[in-house]
Amino acid sequence: MKGRHAIAEMIVVPEGYTLEAGTGTTLDFISGGGLLSASPVHLSGRPEEPVLITSSDGSGNGFTVLAPNAASSLEYVVFERLRALQWKGWTQTGAVTFSGAEVRLADCIFRFTNSEDALNLVQCKVDMDRCLFLDTPSDGFDCDFCTGEIRGSSFKKCANDGLDLSGSRLRLESSAFEDCGEKGISVGERSDLACFDIRIERSPTGLAVKDHSVAIADHIELSDCAAGFVLFQKKPEYGPARLVVRNHKSTDVERLYTVQKGCTLQLGERLIRGED
Repeated sequence: MKGRHAIAEMIVVPEGYTLEAGTGTTLDFISGGGLLSASPVHLSGRPEEPVLITSSDGSGNGFTVLAPNAASSLEYVVFERLRALQWKGWTQTGAVTFSGAEVRLADCIFRFTNSEDALNLVQCKVDMDRCLFLDTPSDGFDCDFCTGEIRGSSFKKCANDGLDLSGSRLRLESSAFEDCGEKGISVGERSDLACFDIRIERSPTGLAVKDHSVAIADHIELSDCAAGFVLFQKKPEYGPARLVVRNHKSTDVERLYTVQKGCTLQLGERLIRGED
């Protein structure tokens, strides 16, 4: 598959196959072309020669992998200028979507997408290292009902949330969030998040925990945020939220915390309930 390939139709991969691409491969989805796979994918580039999944005319119809119980891996892959899948009744929110799979991502870039989420994982086990989410019109990474770990990743200029968790259990380490339009990190719908060595800069809200979610933050640094830690219940079917902050540093944060009635924030040795 090495070389540049202009693809003007949907590639549909049935079950029972494996889609592979290596260094020097570019897939340019034009005229509504895209990928819908029921089989796992393995894309492996190099730092100087990443696999490029792009859309030169901006019409790329998503990179979607619906491969239950299969493992996919992506290393040194760049996704850019893709839309979310809308084809023959198939509709997704992510420019790149994996569902029901084990997904390993390392040194990947998601940028300049035209979709609700740059990356959307649904009911996946995720292992992510050193990935970059850049210039997205809404959320960078939307993680729904997933488990796993994220390490050494960056979320920059995401117009909505950098990382959005729903019904997920995740460990987040050594990652940075810059210039997010709403929240650096959003933890919702009975999610559990443990985050360590996190930096959030220039975002209206640093870390939001809501709807019966629990989060632990150790060594988190906030700067130039309107609100630092925000806890609330948004949906009536869920309960209050809880956040434990063990170590934090804040610079130019207008309001360090907002805690809705019923929610609990432990900030160092101080326990804060409701609007106390």
